[in-house]
Amino acid sequence: EPETITGTFTCATYNVDGLPEIINSDGPGDSGTTEIGNKVATTGWDIVTFQENFAYSSSLKDPLSSVYKLGTDRGNISYGSAIIGRVTDTDGLLFGTLNETCSFSDESWEAFNDAYGGLTDGANTLLKKGIRHYVVTMKDGVEIDFLVTHMNSGSDSGHISARASQLAQIAAYINKIRSNNRPIVFMGDTNCRYTRDDMFQYLFNNLDSDLTYADPWVEYSWDGVYPTLGSASLMVPSKDESSTLTEQTGEVVDKIIYFNNPEADTQIVANYYLNDTSFAGMADHNPVVAEFTYVRTVKE
Repeated sequence: EPETITGTFTCATYNVDGLPEIINSDGPGDSGTTEIGNKVATTGWDIVTFQENFAYSSSLKDPLSSVYKLGTDRGNISYGSAIIGRVTDTDGLLFGTLNETCSFSDESWEAFNDAYGGLTDGANTLLKKGIRHYVVTMKDGVEIDFLVTHMNSGSDSGHISARASQLAQIAAYINKIRSNNRPIVFMGDTNCRYTRDDMFQYLFNNLDSDLTYADPWVEYSWDGVYPTLGSASLMVPSKDESSTLTEQTGEVVDKIIYFNNPEADTQIVANYYLNDTSFAGMADHNPVVAEFTYVRTVKE
């Protein structure tokens, strides 16, 4: 009789708006980033990824370092380099696993092939962004792949085209690592909205046909029905005061999407989606959180 191992984990993605004050005077700054770090340290989230972790990285990491194992910090934006159009070797990402419940190994990185927008148009071409890949091991030995990113920002056709290329590259990366026979969680600030970016053409439809995918926001806020490309924006009220939606039903660009490989011993399913409004006002994004249940079947 095969043995089954089950458990749960929570994961969160959080854009902490950490651009240098000289570029963004409205961000949380040094003291505000410390407050973010202190609050995250008490959440109990098992896996967390941050974006725009630039100028105030130490203020974010100091409160977290005693509770989380943290991945590579590639450093701040160089404003001087940006002015002269030089690319800074950073993606602004930080990844952490809760010491009590899990750990990670095999941190790797693949650069995006395409970006669009210079200093005054999103600064996407002034950073070395891409896909980070971590293998997370739960205390009971169950392993799950995590892909984290911060994709091209902006809303005009050049930005949308760059994101389409990045989505296709993410799909190719997922197809490449599926041979690991583990579930995959993809999360970060995608700068994608289903009504604006063709997530199906470039991401979902490019996956190996037997891989399954789901977005917990769609599952729990929209009964599994994905928004239609080209339909009216579904912005949350905090981003669009005229919105009749809630912070839970409205769409944000921060995504958690998961994929199951039918050949894998371990399968995962989302239990809930949360736009965590307890962080409202601390940065220009709230963290997005999902909980998952995993089931691993150990064959004799």
